[in-house]
Amino acid sequence: MKPRLFIVFAAVCAAACSQQHDRAPSSDAVAAANGADAGRIRAAQIRAQIAAARTAPEPPLVAASDHRELDWLELMPPADLAALENGPPLSHTGQRRMAQQGSFATVSSVTGKNVKLPGYVVPLSTDDQGALTEFFFVPYFGACLHVPPPPPNQIVHVVLGSSVPSPEMWNPQWLRGRLRAATTENALGGSAYVMEDASLLPYDG
Repeated sequence: MKPRLFIVFAAVCAAACSQQHDRAPSSDAVAAANGADAGRIRAAQIRAQIAAARTAPEPPLVAASDHRELDWLELMPPADLAALENGPPLSHTGQRRMAQQGSFATVSSVTGKNVKLPGYVVPLSTDDQGALTEFFFVPYFGACLHVPPPPPNQIVHVVLGSSVPSPEMWNPQWLRGRLRAATTENALGGSAYVMEDASLLPYDG
């Protein structure tokens, strides 16, 4: 090969090799490209998760309380309820307390359940600091103190696990806990129910 042709051929080969070298990515470039691809994949995954969250159904709401509200009349069997409807009118006057009317019959469908009742506190016992430890819970103000006391199945006996400040007797309260059939009798009257794990809250409605 003539020298001039060899020089031209070598120059062409060198240029081709140089172009091949320029096109071959460096290790840094490969790493950067891989990183970019990974970033795009992760961004796509995040977008998919956001889209799924927007279309997912709302989770069910958690109940504010598992204590079912009871009406006081649900504590009376039908026969006792009929007798109450035909009984004498309530009176909140005078100092003599009439004999308690009604029975100790209870309703099994409401016992053993977590319930809440609206009503009033009749204190039975307090601690040395005057905090409430035991009481009757009744459906109307003045029960057991005026005449007549409610029927036994309209009174709930409560012994608290720990004492609480005594609420004013004329302020209504919520009584919450597990209702159970049990007889309690004292000078104020008798009750057909007790409330276990009881708590008091101011009446809100």
